[in-house]
Amino acid sequence: MRFRKVPLSAKVPVHRKFSYGIGGLGDTFMSDILEGYLSYFFIANLGINPVLVGIGVMIPRLWDMVTDPFMGNFSDNFRSKYGRRRPFILIGGILACVPFVLVWMVPESWGEMGQFAWLVVSMLIYSTFYTVYYIPYNSLGAELSTDYNERTNVSTIRLLVARIGGLLMAPLFEVVYNKELFASEQTGYTVVALVFAALSTLGYIWLFLDTKEETQVQTQEKINLVESVKYTFKNPAFVMLLVITVLGGFAFWSVVRLGRFVAVYYVHGGSEESLGRINTISEYIGIAVSFVSIVVINWMSRHWGKLTTRIIISVSTMLIQCSSWFLFDPERPYLFIVFQGGLGVFYASYIVALSMMADVADYDELQTGCRREGMFFGVWGLVQKTSFSVGPLISGLVLTWIGFEEGVKIQSEHTLWWMRFIFAFGGMPIYLIMLGILFKYPLTEKRVREMRTELDKRRGENSPD
Repeated sequence: MRFRKVPLSAKVPVHRKFSYGIGGLGDTFMSDILEGYLSYFFIANLGINPVLVGIGVMIPRLWDMVTDPFMGNFSDNFRSKYGRRRPFILIGGILACVPFVLVWMVPESWGEMGQFAWLVVSMLIYSTFYTVYYIPYNSLGAELSTDYNERTNVSTIRLLVARIGGLLMAPLFEVVYNKELFASEQTGYTVVALVFAALSTLGYIWLFLDTKEETQVQTQEKINLVESVKYTFKNPAFVMLLVITVLGGFAFWSVVRLGRFVAVYYVHGGSEESLGRINTISEYIGIAVSFVSIVVINWMSRHWGKLTTRIIISVSTMLIQCSSWFLFDPERPYLFIVFQGGLGVFYASYIVALSMMADVADYDELQTGCRREGMFFGVWGLVQKTSFSVGPLISGLVLTWIGFEEGVKIQSEHTLWWMRFIFAFGGMPIYLIMLGILFKYPLTEKRVREMRTELDKRRGENSPD
């Protein structure tokens, strides 16, 4: 491949980092609400079979296998006066808001299979538009700087803004199930979705107007989809990150969705209203912990390197998940707050994952002479979303296997024990495999800085000036 000069700046102005973070609020609002509440709503409130709900959430991921890599490659090759990414972030983000609201408006008279169909169709439309937004958004973040630590700073600001958005979502569970505010939980979810869809749209517009792309990157040669996929999977560091993403998502999301069921049915005897206030307080505590964790993780990454930091985070997440065995207690329900606070560490870990992806793109440029963040995030996004979506299916199978009864407030002792055990310890073997892979990861800070030196030298030699 013929190299073209791609002059990317090292330092990113604070206002531009902030604007980039604002554009990610839509991802925070929509993804967190759908991942945290959709399965519970369809299973516990509508009474749909847990396995059926898991399948309904998983089906759009099959569609993502086509759209995510295609969108990554399409945005890599896109040329416009507004850049390669920003037009898609604006248009895709706004369009995704429509099915995000509609999925909660499922007709109650349709029956189980009709409601299942509503779930599948709504999520297919949402997934399509979300891909148009999400892949270019992540790609833009990786392109904002060439500096090893500045990339982490970009991710840090993004996560800090996201956690500020989390403050708005913290009382969601309590609000939705407040009978004095809404006649039904479905009305509550729909109203909440409308509010967050409006806030998300403002964020997309803000990013589009204030975030700048390096237009000279559009002088590089276009790459066809097949060739781009081939080069993507020849990148060993990227393949290792993919495996870690799959394992981490499976270990965390496949069991963490059981947490809401454990909290409601074990700790609070099937009462959603009883959990409401404690859940709100715990969400605020978790956000406060994540604020601190973001700062600490940024410091660790700059002083100890991203790889060491990610290893520490993986160990911490595993231990936090195990602690739920002791912190989910009907006699001391307030201990749920301690557990939820600990999860703030996991959410803050996203800083390192995004920054490591930018390093992977450097390695690719060293091999191919092209910047292809779109394709890398297209494949990575597909794997990440799949790992998220496997969660409802796995948790649905688990709930069915352990004898969970839909629509029943009091579950059997057998069901509750296994629910707690799998939630606390089910992911441990997978975390250990992840750690083994991380210890072999090749892109250390020293290696990344060596690559940057070589790339800067190339750009100087290939400069048209």
